[in-house]
Amino acid sequence: MIEQMMYFAIGFLVAALSGLGIVPLVHARAVRLTIKRLEAATPLSMAEIQADKDQLRAEFAMSARRLEISLEQLKGHYEKNNDDENLERFLESFNADKKKANYARRQSNLDSLPKGSSPTNAGYRNTTLPQGLKGIDEVDEGNPQEEEISR
Repeated sequence: MIEQMMYFAIGFLVAALSGLGIVPLVHARAVRLTIKRLEAATPLSMAEIQADKDQLRAEFAMSARRLEISLEQLKGHYEKNNDDENLERFLESFNADKKKANYARRQSNLDSLPKGSSPTNAGYRNTTLPQGLKGIDEVDEGNPQEEEISR
């Protein structure tokens, strides 16, 4: 039994020592490859940097031109089909969609309130204001001093 444990311990120590010999080699290779990748990614001269900027400008100009072309096509399509009936139908459907979205937003806001509360008693009225600020109920409308200051 003791002999088996000694063989196991000796094997473990040999494996650990060989691992300690291999780890620096693997680490050096990883460092070398990382440095090579970073050097390849960074531009070497100002000409390369300028070329990259020019390429980005050209890509942006192409995407802007594509957008302009599609806008012109849409304008042509709209001018060709410029019926008041189509416009009114579109506006009705747009307003209906807008109302549905507002209703859904309000419902989701109401669902997020704690149970037993409503939008009026959700804790907004009981908040304390910093010293010197007035609440909504305390604001004086038409204060003559404020009118003089604004003149």
